[in-house]
Amino acid sequence: MPPPPAQMRPEFVEFAVSPDDESALEAMFRSLGFARTGRHRSKAVTRWQAGSVNLVINAEPAGFGHSFQLTHGPSICALGLVVADRDAVAARAAHLGISQVGDEEAPGNLAVPALRGIGGSLVYLVGESDVAAMWADEFAPTGEAPDPRPLTIDHLAAVVRIEEYLSWQLYWRSLFGLQQSAQADVIDPSGLVLSQPLQSPDGALRLTLNASDAAGTLSSRFVEHNFGGGYQHVALAAPDLMDRAKALRQSGADLLAINGNYYADLAARFGLSAEDTARLADAHMLYDRDEQGDYRQLYSRAFRKRFFFEFVERQRYQGYGAPNAGVRLAAQERFRTDDALIDL
Repeated sequence: MPPPPAQMRPEFVEFAVSPDDESALEAMFRSLGFARTGRHRSKAVTRWQAGSVNLVINAEPAGFGHSFQLTHGPSICALGLVVADRDAVAARAAHLGISQVGDEEAPGNLAVPALRGIGGSLVYLVGESDVAAMWADEFAPTGEAPDPRPLTIDHLAAVVRIEEYLSWQLYWRSLFGLQQSAQADVIDPSGLVLSQPLQSPDGALRLTLNASDAAGTLSSRFVEHNFGGGYQHVALAAPDLMDRAKALRQSGADLLAINGNYYADLAARFGLSAEDTARLADAHMLYDRDEQGDYRQLYSRAFRKRFFFEFVERQRYQGYGAPNAGVRLAAQERFRTDDALIDL
C-alpha cells in the first residue's frame, strides 16, 4: 500500500445550488471579496477567486451537483485536494476499501480521481502538476481580476452524526495521514458538541469534525436539516483581519453580530486596552490567546441556513478559537426561528 501523501493542500471548495439560488450565492461571494474569474466551457459552473482561494458554484441542472443539492439543499458538495501523486493516493484508498467514484455515480464530474467523502460529498485528487491545466481546460476566463490581497483556506469544519464521529476521523487519518490534536468540548446553548481537529503534518490542510448527541444543538440540527453530515463552514486566513473586516463592511457582507457582553469579559480576561477592545467590538470580531500567540475570528451569516464563512488571523496560534465557539453558537442561536430548524 502506498504511504499517505507527505504534503497536500486544498485547491478548491465546490458548492452545489439550484439555478434559483445561484445569483444569491454569487452576491454573497462578491460581498466577501471574491471575483468570478472563470466560466465552465460546457456547464453552468463558475470559478470564484480571492487571493489563492478558489470557490466553485455548480448550478448545473444535471449530474452530481444537481443530485447533491436535491438531496441536501444548497451545500458544499466537493473538496479538491492537491497531492504530489494522485494515483498513489487513489491506490491507497483502494487498499483501504475506499473506492473511486465513477461517472455512473457522479456523471459529469471533473476528469480527475474522485473519492466519496463526508455526507456523500466528493474528494477530488488533483496532481500538483495538473492544477494549472485543470483550470485552463475546464474554465474560460471572464476577464475579472481576483483581489490580490493574501487569502488562503485555513480550515474546513464538518458536522457528522455522533455514531459516525470516530469513523470519519479514521477516514482522514488512515487515508491522508492527518494528525489529531486535543479534542474540544464545545458548549452549545442546547448541549455539548464534540470537536476533533485534524491536520496534515505541515498544517496546510486542517479540518475540524463536530458531532453531538444532544438533539437541540446546532450540530444536530444541521445533520437533521441537511439529511446527513456535511461541511458547515469554510475558514479563510487573512494577514490583517481588521482591515479585511472594514472592507467586508464596505462591500455589504452580512456578518454575524456578537453580543457586547463578550467584549467586557474579553478585556478582563486578557487585559486588553479600551481602544483594542472597542475595535474588536466594532468589528464583531472574536479573540483568543495562548502561550504561542493570538487569534482573531470573524463570521458571516449563513447562506440559506446551510453554510457560512469564517475569516481568521493567526499569530503563531495553533488552535481554532475553541473558547469562543460557545459565543459564536449563542450569537447564531439568536437568529433561530420555529419554522427553520437551523440558522447557523
